[in-house]
Amino acid sequence: KSVSVVDNKLVVGSAGLYVFSGTMSDGQILVTVDENSTVEFVFNGVMLGNSENAPVFLVSGDNLKIELAEGSTNILSDARNYRYMAVGTYTEADSVPKACLYGREDLTLKGNGTLYVTGNYNNGIHTKADLIINDSPTIYVNTVNNAIKGNRSVRINEGGSYYLRTGDGSGISSDKETDSTKGRVCIKAGTYTMDVGNNGIKAFYMDSIAGGSYTIHSADDAVQGSTVMI
Repeated sequence: KSVSVVDNKLVVGSAGLYVFSGTMSDGQILVTVDENSTVEFVFNGVMLGNSENAPVFLVSGDNLKIELAEGSTNILSDARNYRYMAVGTYTEADSVPKACLYGREDLTLKGNGTLYVTGNYNNGIHTKADLIINDSPTIYVNTVNNAIKGNRSVRINEGGSYYLRTGDGSGISSDKETDSTKGRVCIKAGTYTMDVGNNGIKAFYMDSIAGGSYTIHSADDAVQGSTVMI
């Protein structure tokens, strides 16, 4: 009862676990749950594109968790130009996502599968809140602007392999500047290969790098922050 389909949009309206597989060249998954709800997705062989917008959009909710199933390959791509759309009570200016995989609240990626993201419009993976990556996924992002961005923070807790390519943006970015406890990037492990048009890893206040292997080709700083702890 909490799932509805309108044209090429699948709208998830309540908390729960949802498993996706299959191919759709022009579709969209929208999450519109209440502000205290957590929604969990499992991507098990998903190829999803959208010709007018972002293929996955967390409109409302507390947290969207996406698990990349073991051994699966998942592919997301967005439009080159986004169109406004009516989403809940948001204004027209707010109704446009800023990334191929975009959330207004916390976004968690986990699992040991593979994810390819092509951001033709702006960013690749982006949340206005906290972006957390657990387990050891393999993530490829090729995008116009930032590859991986969490406005409040980006935290990579266990590792994985990341291949990030950008036009003008940074590889991993967090730019919240109104609170010194935010705007932070924390990386504990992983392998990172970046070819980026701005900074490799960028945090407004602090970078904390506890481990990992890094190959960064950047037009600006490889690592940038007001304080960098390695």
